[in-house]
Amino acid sequence: MKQASFMKTLVVILSLLIMYSCGSQKLLNEGSERKVSKADAPKWIDNYKIKNTKSKRAVVGVSKNYAMESSARSDAILQAQKEAITLISSTIAREVKEALASQGADADIVTEGAAKNDVTQSFSEGIFEGELEEYYIEKWEKMSGGTIKRYYKAYALVLFPKNLAEISAQKMLAKQKQKEMNASKAAQIQKAQDLLNNKSLDW
Repeated sequence: MKQASFMKTLVVILSLLIMYSCGSQKLLNEGSERKVSKADAPKWIDNYKIKNTKSKRAVVGVSKNYAMESSARSDAILQAQKEAITLISSTIAREVKEALASQGADADIVTEGAAKNDVTQSFSEGIFEGELEEYYIEKWEKMSGGTIKRYYKAYALVLFPKNLAEISAQKMLAKQKQKEMNASKAAQIQKAQDLLNNKSLDW
């Protein structure tokens, strides 16, 4: 009798487990996804500027989807760096053009593409570095081919020195002045350098 009772209980438990498993999969249609992790997203994801300081600029990087949490974390940092490069480059191009134009120099001396290449090189050489401030990890699941697949998405809050744009702008203008054969144009570039030297480039 005890054995029969035990078997009945076991069958009930297995049935409930199967029903729960099937039920949980039915909640997801093919191709649909949902967040599994329960933690609320931090405010800095949508408003990263609240993490800015007097000397540091906050940037948020969002990873692609990865099966491993560590891979998502690494990609989030990389994406933050790419975002910083884009922001710094566009600021440099704008500010340098304005400074050059104010001195009567050719405003196209420094392009955004050239600025981006220069800033990217500085990061790759380790001249510019960011400081990881905070992580936020989300766990998701997606129905694919009738099977639930789980993945991670990471958000990285990285702080970069605010003066990176100023340093890059001066570096690029110095290069351009060195290449300039016309003394008058070189003097105009120098004046643009002096102008930017007294200005904080807020990127």
